[in-house]
This record gives sequence, structure tokens and C-alpha cells, in this order.
Amino acid sequence: MRWYLAVGRGGRIFTSVCHMKGNEASPMYRSEIVMITRADDSAAAPFDAYEETNATAEKLFAELASDSWHRRYRAHIELLRRGASMSEEAIRRFKITPEASPVSAHLLWLVAASGKLDLITPLLTSTQPSVRVQALRALATFEPSPNRAIFEKALDDTNPQAVHTALVALRERFTEMDAMPRAIALAESEDRLLRQAAVQLLARRLPLTAIQNLCESNSAAERLAGILIAGERLTVPQFSGALPESWPLSPMLSKVAYAGETVELHSGNFTMADVWASAQKSPEEQSLFSFLERRLDDSEPDHAKQAAFFLRLLKDPRTDERCAQILGIPTAKAAQVAPIKGATSSGITELPNIFASVDWTKETTKGDKQRGANLFIERGCAVCHAAKPGDNGGGGPSLIGAGSRLTIPYLVESVITPNKTVSPIFKWTMVTKTDGTAIAGLITSETATEVELLLPAGIRQSIPVRDISKRELQDRSPMPEGLIQTPDDLRDLLSFLTTLKENSK
Repeated sequence: MRWYLAVGRGGRIFTSVCHMKGNEASPMYRSEIVMITRADDSAAAPFDAYEETNATAEKLFAELASDSWHRRYRAHIELLRRGASMSEEAIRRFKITPEASPVSAHLLWLVAASGKLDLITPLLTSTQPSVRVQALRALATFEPSPNRAIFEKALDDTNPQAVHTALVALRERFTEMDAMPRAIALAESEDRLLRQAAVQLLARRLPLTAIQNLCESNSAAERLAGILIAGERLTVPQFSGALPESWPLSPMLSKVAYAGETVELHSGNFTMADVWASAQKSPEEQSLFSFLERRLDDSEPDHAKQAAFFLRLLKDPRTDERCAQILGIPTAKAAQVAPIKGATSSGITELPNIFASVDWTKETTKGDKQRGANLFIERGCAVCHAAKPGDNGGGGPSLIGAGSRLTIPYLVESVITPNKTVSPIFKWTMVTKTDGTAIAGLITSETATEVELLLPAGIRQSIPVRDISKRELQDRSPMPEGLIQTPDDLRDLLSFLTTLKENSK
């Protein structure tokens, strides 16, 4: 199930509930839109609208006290947009507004944005936790040369949000720190957000010898912190900035149409396995690798799994098979099956008359579910599609819960005319090889040296990257046609697919 949330008029909350279990890429699914209101809200859901860009300053400042977060936010943004003309009034109001007022946080940021940070610093000792948090965030955002001691002291704040703010500021604004022991303690915290922020900070700051000491500690909590810090430093790129030129990128070219012109965008993708395989390892990288490798034998099974998770991202032949075993992941490629009989790919998008003339909603109720289940296996559907939890599937969209998520007309089109509606992530790629031959299928995996395609016949084929001269994403589906050739077969298959409900096993 997928949720989309939005704050609407009058502070009401709107949510779109999409039933997507097992098939997030499906272009068709059932959903509901729900409006959540206060118990005393009027049935008419009234809303006092106004245009903030034309509103007076008095109106905008008054809106900062609205019960609606959305209205407060819009007024806040408009006051910021007006810049210096609103600064003096914001400062005046800030000085006379109680800290506990909900307006205080907005005024605090308006004052900080104006550069009057001397008014913000005293709030670091406020008795209101939310005020301390906002003061820290404002100083981290607007202070040109922030005082590191302020944020190191905040690591001991009783409010976890203040501690988290301090960790992020120390990570983003400073290259040195003295409060290493406190940060290490937070990396061992049971609070996952604090642990994550501390690990990200220490992965940038902690000396290699200190990471080793953590990884080899007698304390299970310290070893886990060491594993997380080592794995973060070894496998997670910097959050921002240019990637090293030596990193391999699989080039991708796309065209974007603007008014009067079309622009070609050059980009690329990579995996850490590609980087690890192509780049020369530094002594530090080799050390971090060895720290994690030794933790594969950790007495705590979850620690070994965490180390295996990081190492599996590198796919180093020295550890990959061992990591896969620890994580319960098959190491060998799925056994090739015989090509699916009757598989064709003509690209038709309209139902043949023999299928178009049937009311499938009624006809499906007359089908033989067991025969349909047999057809699902015999015709090769199970090669690519999972039908129940525990099925491996083979690269195609999952059909788990299809009877709850997908309509019968959509299932008919998907089986007989799979090219009529193709989800973007399941479009096939036409690969042209350097010898002039071409092959088309769904890319199911890719490394720096090899691309694997799932072909319409249900088999897989790997192509060395060096043998590829061009590849093009096409508006076609790798799912074959011709597997179901009679209305009776389709009726029984649909009867089986509609039994696959959300909770079916």
C-alpha cells in the first residue's frame, strides 16, 4: 500500500491510498482519496482564501498565528521574499513575542535571515526545547562562521531533536571536532535517527585506527558502531559535489523539449560494485574492507549481516559468496529455463476480435481456477512473474495480490496485448552490438563489465559492455504474445489470477 499525503485548505489533510502491494510499477491500481478534518470542522469545509503576494504586512504577520500549517508556511515564505522591507518589523515583533508562542519560531527564522544573529544566540539556553532546536538550526543555516563549541555542547541536550541538529551541523559545517567520545556514544544509540546522523558524521571525521578499535571491541554496541562507520565511509559517496572523474558511469542520453528547442541531457549511473572493480584501492579502503571482512565472523549474527550488507555492495570476489550466504541471497544466477513455447513479439496493441467480443468480467467467473494455475506454470508465466509470497519471479512485474489490485480488463490487455500499456521501468531496451547484430529485452542487471537482458522467450542473456555500441529504450514490453491463444485458456488463466488476493499465500 502506498500513501500520498498533502496539507490542504484550512489545515485539512488529504491522503491518496494506493493499493500497490507486490506491483509498485503497475500503471493501473485501485486507490481512494480521503480528507481528514477536525471533529468540529464544518461539513462544507469552508476556507478563507487570500492572495499572499498582494496581502498587507499586517495580514501576513497575523497569518503566522493560523491553526493551519499551510497558511503559516505561505505567509512565512512571502515575508522572506519581501526581504529587508519586513526585517525591522519582524525584529520588533520577535522582541515582544513570548517564546512559547507558535509565532515565535517563524519570527526567529525571519530575524536570523535578516542577519541579526545576536538575538538568536541567547535562545540556546531557552527552557523551551523547540526554541533551542530552532535556534540551533537557524545558526547552522545563517551564521557565516559558526562557533563549533555551540554545537558540540548541544550534543548533550536533553532534547533528541536538538542533538540531531547539532550532529548534522557538525557534519556539514565543520572539518574538525573535539567531542568524538560523545559522537561515538550517539553512534551506539538505540534512537535510529541519532545513530544514523552520528555514523554519517564519524564516517567523515573518525581516524582509521579509531574505527578499527571500534570494530574489534569486546562491546557488541561498539562493534556495531564500528561496522556502520566503516561501511558508511567505504560504500556511501559524499552527499553533494562532483563525483571523481575516475568513477565509471554508464552513459545515458535523454532529450528534453523546451519552448523552441530540444536539449540533450548527458548523465550516467553507476554502482559501488562498478567503482570498486574499476578503481585502484587506496590503503585506507583496503583497511576498511578488512575491518568489515573480519566482522563476517562476528559472534552477533546481526553484526555479521550488517557487515555482509556493506560488502555485498562491492561484489568483491573475495567475500561476495560468503556475504550472500550470510544474507540468504542466492549467489549463482538463476538456472536457465527452456525458451517459452509460442512466445512472439509483434507489438500489437489492439485485442484480436476473438478476445475483444467477450465480456471477460462475466466469463472469468465460469473459469477453471486449477487449470488456470496449471497454465500459469506450463505457459511460462511463472518464469518471470511471482504469484505468491516466496516466489522468486524473474524480472517481470509481481502478480502477488493481482486479484485485489488489478481489474479484469487490464489483465486481459496485459496478457494478450502487453505492448498497449507499458510501465516505464518495464520497457525493453534494444541493444546494438559492435558486430552489427541487435538484441532486445528487459535489462535486469548491469555491472561495469556486463549487461543482462531478460528476453521475450523467458531466457536471460548476458552481453559484455565492451561488445555494445548502442542501446535504446523503446516503448515495447519484453512480455511475449501468443502464450494464450484461445478464449478458453484466457478464461481459466483469469479465473486463477483473480484468486490472488492481498492476503493469499
